[in-house]
Amino acid sequence: MAEKIPERFSLIPSDCKHKPLLSIAMNPLTLGLDKLIRQQREEKKELEQDSPSTEV
Repeated sequence: MAEKIPERFSLIPSDCKHKPLLSIAMNPLTLGLDKLIRQQREEKKELEQDSPSTEV
């Protein structure tokens, strides 16, 4: 089972299936991070569309 693990999940050991408490504790955290990351990406896209000529 060689599943590709996203970078943000690299801190979680690959054998977390044997540690259900850890994965259960990490799930809300990673889901929250995922939502935040998506929101930031969408905001970035909107900003870039509004002002395409301003690059830092």
